[in-house]
Amino acid sequence: MHIVVNNWIGFTAGPESTRSSVYATDVAKMIQAPIFHVNGDDPEACIWVTRLAFAFRQAFHKDVVVDLTCYRRWGHNEADEPAFTQPLMYARIDEHRSVRKLYTEALVNRGDITLEEAEKALDDFRTKLEEALEQTRAAAPPSKIKAPPAPPPKGVRPHLATGVSLETLDRIVATLRSYPDSFEAHPKLAKLRERDLDQFATDQIDWALGESLAWAR
Repeated sequence: MHIVVNNWIGFTAGPESTRSSVYATDVAKMIQAPIFHVNGDDPEACIWVTRLAFAFRQAFHKDVVVDLTCYRRWGHNEADEPAFTQPLMYARIDEHRSVRKLYTEALVNRGDITLEEAEKALDDFRTKLEEALEQTRAAAPPSKIKAPPAPPPKGVRPHLATGVSLETLDRIVATLRSYPDSFEAHPKLAKLRERDLDQFATDQIDWALGESLAWAR
């Protein structure tokens, strides 16, 4: 039984650029496995389909696939911004209500729970998160950990000089923050490019700037 959380994690490219099929799970068609597509905004439908897929697996002992069609609201980490490459899609995601809000509204409208019960459940959940955060911080290791020195590199090929001149790096960094007159950079992206200039001027190059310099070179 295979469950695919189809949350558009590959937001740097659309489906038409990454595969020749409509769905990410279409590859299972080559073994004639049944594929169930279900809306991730509907928790009860997800449970129903998962139970159906499990029953199929138990009855016929064959592969079965559940495709949870959903989305990813944030990027890979705090500094990641998916709107850089998919601005239209993430403008719609920003306006879209979360699964919790949609399901809570459905439960209240059906009379399964009251609004007060829903708010109490949310408060209890937030309290548990805060407690877990405090426990994690209390158990954190010392901030200063001295790592052992790296071993000398070993290879079968002679060392190659891969450095470039400072003039070349200066030109690359200046180019990174220059845009055509007809192009308006995303505000967050423009801010990152300005930060790159400050980092380069003070020899504080992070991984992101290092990658940009390497690709440009």
